[in-house]
Amino acid sequence: MRNAGIGVTGVYNLIASQSGGFDRVPFTKMHLHNQIGKQRRQLKSDVENAILYLKDLRKKDPAMFWRHHANEDGKVELLFWADGISQKNYEVFGDVVAFDATYGKNKYQYPFVIFSGLNNHNQTTVFACAIIANESEETYVWLLERFLEAMRGKFPTSVITDGHLSMKNAITTVFPSAHHRLCAWHLLQNATRNIKIPGFTQQFKRCMLVDYEVGEFKHKWESVVSKFGLEDNEWVMEHYENRKIWAVAHIRGCFFAGFRTTSRCESLHLEIKKFIHSRYNLSEFLKHFHRCLNFMRFREEEAKLSSVVGKAPLETPFKLLEKSAASVYTPAIFEKFWGVIVKAFLVYVSGRRSTATFKIFTVSKFRTPSKEWHVSFYPPTPMLKCSCQRMESIGLPCEHIIAVMVILGMHEIPPSLVLHRWTKRARDVIECYAADVSGNWGSVNMAHHAVLLNGCREMCKLAGDSVEDFTSTRHLITTHTERLKEKKKDNTVHDNIDENNQSVPLRNPDRAKRAYGGASTSGTKGHRRRKTTCSVCRTPGHNKAS
Repeated sequence: MRNAGIGVTGVYNLIASQSGGFDRVPFTKMHLHNQIGKQRRQLKSDVENAILYLKDLRKKDPAMFWRHHANEDGKVELLFWADGISQKNYEVFGDVVAFDATYGKNKYQYPFVIFSGLNNHNQTTVFACAIIANESEETYVWLLERFLEAMRGKFPTSVITDGHLSMKNAITTVFPSAHHRLCAWHLLQNATRNIKIPGFTQQFKRCMLVDYEVGEFKHKWESVVSKFGLEDNEWVMEHYENRKIWAVAHIRGCFFAGFRTTSRCESLHLEIKKFIHSRYNLSEFLKHFHRCLNFMRFREEEAKLSSVVGKAPLETPFKLLEKSAASVYTPAIFEKFWGVIVKAFLVYVSGRRSTATFKIFTVSKFRTPSKEWHVSFYPPTPMLKCSCQRMESIGLPCEHIIAVMVILGMHEIPPSLVLHRWTKRARDVIECYAADVSGNWGSVNMAHHAVLLNGCREMCKLAGDSVEDFTSTRHLITTHTERLKEKKKDNTVHDNIDENNQSVPLRNPDRAKRAYGGASTSGTKGHRRRKTTCSVCRTPGHNKAS
């Protein structure tokens, strides 16, 4: 029951319910507490148990990766881990990474850092995790370097954070080519705290999120700054200098998969809270976090089942286009695409011109004909590109492209407009790996095996009808399989050890102290309680009544 996350009170009540009453339970709740404490004392140190747990996971999952770092006294300050399925998820969906820290999830009050992303079912997926003693720049640089090591050197295309300065500097150092974006929600909170002028936050939000052109954004920003008299404000000047990491006008064209805030990280924290309590030590934390991870992956399997079973209803006049999208995209992504088709009814093609290699269509919006977008069409491909760059930013065609496709009589989405990460087949390689790790080819895993076999059959079909082509293709598949086996064998040989490589035994971190009768004093913000002052004279030590 404890391994399932049930607390001591819940365990005692459940045993009493099964026994027929509390009077039939041959021990008290205090005996239960004492027994649990006795079991904990009989085990090794907390850190050694946590490392042992990760080693046990590696027996089932050869790609399990972890690193830990201890100080001179042997106290573990950094622990990073990522299992094989998380690494496979990163291979497919690791183009965008959300990087966030949450607090108070263990008895040491160490920050818990999560690297997460978005899968093809529009669900949050976890790539890697870490527990750290502090949030210095050196710590985050170490984390990002270990992250790259676990992911075999693959860099993310884009990273979104809450604006923590140490995170920002570490990303610039380790991921210099990645597009960094600040969380819109945190930025609005900072604007409200720093610029305490009514109406400014709303205007700042428009500058940040409305899809202006670069010149138009500059004009809007200058008018807002002039309106509120903030020409010399330090916060305003600093954020205008960093506009390329928060303003949509400058971020346009960078792929963020629809991420604008770290709210998905916040919702992930709420999900983790259902499985983890602040009183858990390190080894208990790891066990219950992996329960949470398994539950999230079970929901991914449910989403995959819903994408296979049933058909999406066709509700617009462009039924052939809808049918084509429904056959390619998962239900969650198709729902987003359906919204784009509905928006296509609000625009029309207002002009066109041709060049030697492509055609340019001018698309306008009803009732606002002054607003124009330009869609380029390359006939041989066929490839379509829009000046709004929504396809490059989100990975789905925009309403302007849909309007041009209707004019051209296209009833299917061309392959150039289908991003593989949003399709139903995006997770096939992950599911095959999960089936391989489980080692149990039951009724469910046989479906994963069938996906792999079907892929091989398709390759053989492409090889042609001749025996020579078939033999050469089969040899290519066999060679590639052997190479992957050797690579897997090399990964299992490497052992995860303390980076210090020191002889000092590992020690547990210091447990966070709590103030007598109050909450934890090791909060993340470090704010001290403000002294009470009199509402009349503003002097501390008394109030209006005394």
